[in-house]
Amino acid sequence: MKQNSKLIGNALKQARIQQGMSREQLALYTGFSERTIQNIELGQNMSSKSLDLIMEALKIKACQFYVA
Repeated sequence: MKQNSKLIGNALKQARIQQGMSREQLALYTGFSERTIQNIELGQNMSSKSLDLIMEALKIKACQFYVA
């Protein structure tokens, strides 16, 4: 599970970067701190609620992060 969290976190980071969004901008949109965004991108402290908010902000779907 920890490895999956890291893969998902990295995918979120790459999606954010591809969209030209900073951690600060994503934090403002989601209501999280920049540190929380950083931790999630590192695969730490991830919850379904935080993932939902971040995916909404990045306009991506959960199916993009299913890891076999």
